[in-house]
Amino acid sequence: MTYEDATPARAAGPVLLGRLKRIGLAVLAGVLAIALGITTWSWVTRGTWELESLWPFGNAASPEPQEYPDPENTKDAKPASTEQVLDDTKFSVPAGWSEYVNDQQPLPEPGRLVTRLFHADTGVLLQVTSVTPKSKLSDLASACNIVSAETQKQFKDITATEAIAVGINQTQGAGFTCGFHGTRLRDDVPNTVTFIFLLRASDNHVLTLRSIVPDSVSGGSAARQELAGMNCTASLNFGVTLPFC
Repeated sequence: MTYEDATPARAAGPVLLGRLKRIGLAVLAGVLAIALGITTWSWVTRGTWELESLWPFGNAASPEPQEYPDPENTKDAKPASTEQVLDDTKFSVPAGWSEYVNDQQPLPEPGRLVTRLFHADTGVLLQVTSVTPKSKLSDLASACNIVSAETQKQFKDITATEAIAVGINQTQGAGFTCGFHGTRLRDDVPNTVTFIFLLRASDNHVLTLRSIVPDSVSGGSAARQELAGMNCTASLNFGVTLPFC
């Protein structure tokens, strides 16, 4: 064999080796791509599962609804304290009235405190609510109508009265009253429901008074007189005098 005949054979070695290397690298790249794809799919599906397990509005099981006490349940009413204090107003409570489902700690609405009173002999209810300026409650007429409409859901055969202004000294603040007459669904008792919303001019603090009086309670009854007295005392100590006081 001559030198010229041997030279191509020797040259073919590096060329073949280079091709083998390129094929090997291509195969390795393919394997890595498949492995990367499998890993990515695994993380994506895992992340989706974790997201669905935490997302409260998706297909994940919803948590059990939190139960709140019925605000009108007088079953566990207890004798009322002789003096009720809500933020910077207070009023005295006559004998014969009980407290029920009171919220003397701030409710979800910021700065709101509520006390609820029940006259066992007649079924008259009084709710007094103190709302600090943090609630940004400024449109008293709309607020009165909204609260009245929400309360009407517990009644039938409703005759409603839209909010009208209460004769308040403008230097003290402003006031609106609204309400309705209807038959309560849970006991089929007809009642008159009255709301009074008072705004104190000095700091935009709001006081609301809600009365529920069964039709069976006469106008001159002691329960009605005591109810009016508590409304007057609460508003006077609040600094916004009601005209009938």
